[in-house]
Amino acid sequence: MVGALLAVGGAGRSGRQQTHLPPAAGLLAADVQASAEATNRAVVLRTTACGDTSRALGSGILIGPSRVLTAAHVVAGAGSVSVEVGSSSAVGTVRGYDWKRDLALIDVQEILPLPIQGPVNFGVLGVGDEGHLVGGATSGSIPFTVLDRTIIETDDVRSPTRSRRAGYIIDAPTQQGDSGAGIYNSAGKLVGMVFAASSESERRSFVTGSSEISTFLSEVQDGAEFRCDPAESKLTKVL
Repeated sequence: MVGALLAVGGAGRSGRQQTHLPPAAGLLAADVQASAEATNRAVVLRTTACGDTSRALGSGILIGPSRVLTAAHVVAGAGSVSVEVGSSSAVGTVRGYDWKRDLALIDVQEILPLPIQGPVNFGVLGVGDEGHLVGGATSGSIPFTVLDRTIIETDDVRSPTRSRRAGYIIDAPTQQGDSGAGIYNSAGKLVGMVFAASSESERRSFVTGSSEISTFLSEVQDGAEFRCDPAESKLTKVL
């Protein structure tokens, strides 16, 4: 059983582990520092409040020259979104989200000064493999070891229902603001995205797996736009 989960970029949620997945085969442990490719994809997100919600600090992954992936709970109550790289910042527009997977897609209104090479490539890790969490808004880039590759059950964002997603439990001390940061294998491939830390162990964090991210990106509706509804204190779709 997994104890309580604490979102590291928004409101806390609880959850428990349901099903263990078999370890991925034939993968090399990460024995080098985080790759430049992964580092160049890391951004910081800051939001203003929408209605009676609070501002948020989160992390994100640049998956294209002007497109960012983050955790949905980072932007769920956003009045506006700022995407930051070092001293540069740009306005972001939420284009899609999935409350069940806790994923959101943001378009940036200008190209950020990051020399990324094409679209993001996905990878997997097995139990005991090592990698790097890259670009957490609070923790920066830190190494980790995979403790479990599993199905995680957790509360939906802004909903009383619960859902299950494929992901990882990693040995890494993430903090508030790190939600949305990517974890990568030694080849610089995106393995998943941090969404919560354990309230029972300061070195245990929870990650949404790359298979969930890939599915979300294939399903997100092109051209959609979501803006703050102050009366509801949450994002709503612009018709």
